[in-house]
Amino acid sequence: MAVPSLTGSITITGLSSTGFTMSWPAATISSGSVRYDLSFNDGFSYPVTNLNATTFVFPSGTPGATYNLIVKAKDSSTGEFADPGSMLRLSQTLPAADTTPPTLSSPTGTSTGATTATGTVSTNEANGTLYRLVSTNATETAATVKAAALTTTVTATGTQSVSFSGLTPSTTYYAHYVHTDAAGNDSTRVSSASFTTSSSADTTPPVLTGAIAVTNLGGNSFTATVPVATDAGGGITYDYSTDGGTTWSVTGWPTPTYNFTGFATGALVQLRVRAKDAAGNYSTPVLSSAVQLSTSPDAPATITTHPQSASVAPGATVTLTYGASGSPVPTRTLQRSTNGGVTWTTVSGAGTTSYTTPALASGDSGTRYRLVATNEIASTLYTATSNEAVITVSAGTGTATVNNVKNGSGTLLTTTLPNVVVLRRSDRAVLLALTNQAVTAGVLTLNNAALPPGAACVVVAFSDDGTSTGAWPATVV
Repeated sequence: MAVPSLTGSITITGLSSTGFTMSWPAATISSGSVRYDLSFNDGFSYPVTNLNATTFVFPSGTPGATYNLIVKAKDSSTGEFADPGSMLRLSQTLPAADTTPPTLSSPTGTSTGATTATGTVSTNEANGTLYRLVSTNATETAATVKAAALTTTVTATGTQSVSFSGLTPSTTYYAHYVHTDAAGNDSTRVSSASFTTSSSADTTPPVLTGAIAVTNLGGNSFTATVPVATDAGGGITYDYSTDGGTTWSVTGWPTPTYNFTGFATGALVQLRVRAKDAAGNYSTPVLSSAVQLSTSPDAPATITTHPQSASVAPGATVTLTYGASGSPVPTRTLQRSTNGGVTWTTVSGAGTTSYTTPALASGDSGTRYRLVATNEIASTLYTATSNEAVITVSAGTGTATVNNVKNGSGTLLTTTLPNVVVLRRSDRAVLLALTNQAVTAGVLTLNNAALPPGAACVVVAFSDDGTSTGAWPATVV
């Protein structure tokens, strides 16, 4: 006589307020076959007997009730049960009944033609059925909405998208929604703002004129943009073909810009674009362009040459060289910082591969430069930033001597000038501002490390009231 052996535990799935599915490991027996008896009240009765399966769907329980489950295995031919100690037991409590209805929000309705419309509504429950109705009434009862029997199964929270058909042209409608969850709770009916279907007589195609603009041209991708199409009926979308119009690989695109990817490196793409309105009319003629992709495969922007730091004397210039690569070819921007890299500004007039500074003064010491390169591949922006180049300017010993300093009557001066300003002769930029400078027998000597040697300058003297008393050319040595 064979006795089955049953080990393991009972597993519960699909738990709801009224039932569940229970399963357990198969019993083993040396010969013959096994059947199972099930109890839901701790063994006082076994309403399920001789079950030839290891799964059972508990039919209909009471919400909130607790059921003490037992699974017993027995020999199918003799009825001999496994040892009582090997019976499987589990106490399972059903959840309380769901009495909370779903909440709907943000209802919309939008005409998509003379007889069609779309709508959306958001729900906070991920189960049950969404009922919808479109009517000329601003409000409807929940019962009326459900009676229309236009349904969508809800499987996720958030926005639910629906469609309507069979509408009347040139008519104002409202979209109404009710969500019934899995427990049978109905949401409050919500309704959209009004919308009006277009005229049924729309046979006029949209107008699409101008040229296709191709940007972000790389070896395997590019971006195409066309002018915005116009149409009295609205609902404009765009179709794109990359084989000269033989097939239209992108249809119903909502904007006049599309990012194309996945081409062979260096391919010649025969691009076509047409517009379509809500009534199904296509623009004619289509816009066309032959797009020659780069022979370099798509690659994010990368710095290839970093600008180098330099140390110079006052009055010298520094030539910075730099470089970047990528496909599409990246935009290169040279930036400068005068506060240790806290903030950066674009250097005006910098070339794509080099930049030469103006004559530097001691005050320019510590200025930093860096290259920023950017390109875009399939709507993703890539940025690369170079190492920082730090410019060091030595203290220097700039001296400017002005001879023949005279007064208004032509007499060589021996006096003290209260205010002296040194201007760079080329652009009148202020190099230095000093006070109380001595003039002896018409000779004014300015000694200051901030003056760049070799700079052509103009020395201007001012009285205390700001009136100019003279201006003389000089060269810093």
